[in-house]
Amino acid sequence: MPNTSIKITATFLILVATLFWGMTFSFIKDAVSTLSAFNFLFWRFSIASMLLLAISYKQIHFFNRELFFKGVLLGIFLGGTVIFQTIGLRYTQASTASFIAGLSVILVAIIACILEKKRPTINIISAIFLTMLGIGLITLTPHLEFNIGNLWIILCEICFAVYILLAGKFSHTNEPITLTFFQLLCISIISAVINFTFGDFSIPMHTNLWVSILFCAIFASVIAFNLQLKYQRYVSSTKAAIIFASEPIFATITAIIYLDEHLTTRFIIGAICIFSAILLAEMRGKSSH
Repeated sequence: MPNTSIKITATFLILVATLFWGMTFSFIKDAVSTLSAFNFLFWRFSIASMLLLAISYKQIHFFNRELFFKGVLLGIFLGGTVIFQTIGLRYTQASTASFIAGLSVILVAIIACILEKKRPTINIISAIFLTMLGIGLITLTPHLEFNIGNLWIILCEICFAVYILLAGKFSHTNEPITLTFFQLLCISIISAVINFTFGDFSIPMHTNLWVSILFCAIFASVIAFNLQLKYQRYVSSTKAAIIFASEPIFATITAIIYLDEHLTTRFIIGAICIFSAILLAEMRGKSSH
C-alpha cells in the first residue's frame, strides 16, 4: 500500500498533467482553424514520440510484447480521444468542450461498477441524471439543436473513460516511459495513415501553429502522459477521473485569456450540474435495488 506522502505526490503530479491537458483546448482550437485535424495530430504525436525516443531510448523496452500490446491498446483509445476532441473543437467553443469532459468521470464510475459486478448506487444514478442535465444545458441550442462538435467531444470522452480504466490497470507494470512511447507512436501512425490517405498532409507555415503543436507535443503529450502512467497506479481510476475533472477549470481560464471567450448563464448552470454530479458520484451511497 502506498503511503500518504506518495499518494499526495501522485495526486499533485496528475493534477499538473491535467493542467497541461486543460490548456490544450484553446491551443488546439486555434490550430485547427487553419490546419486540418489529422495534420495537426500527425505533427503533434510524431514530434512527441520522436522527442521521447531521443531523450529516453535507453529506458524504452522495444521488444517487450506485453508492453507493446498494452501501449498500442492505450494508443487506440487515446487516439480516439484526441481525434474526436480535435475534430470537435472545430465546431464548438473550447470552454464548452472542456466542461463536457466531466462526462468521463461518470462513465468511469459506471464502467467500474460493471467490471466489479456491483449495482450502481443511488448517488451514481443521481450523478448520471445531473450530468445529462448539465450537458443538455451546455450543448443544446434554444431550438433544441445539437451541435455536431459537442457530439464529437462526447465520443472523445467515452474513449477517454476507457483509457483511464486501462491506464489505471496497466500503470502497475511500472514502465511509464515504454507505455507512453508506444501509445504516442500508435497515434502518430494512425494520424499519418489518415493524413496521407486523404492527401491532407502539409507543413505548418505559421508561428502560432508551431507554438500550438510544440506545446501539445512537449507538455501535453511527453510530460503529461508520462506523469499519468507513472503515478496513476497510486490512486484509484475513479479518483484519477475526479482529478482529471479539474481540466475544465484550466481550460476555461485559458480560453478566456487566449481566445477571449465568454461564459453564458446556461453554461454556468450546466457546469454547476456537472461538477455536482462529479462530487456526488464520489460520495458513498446505498446500492439501488
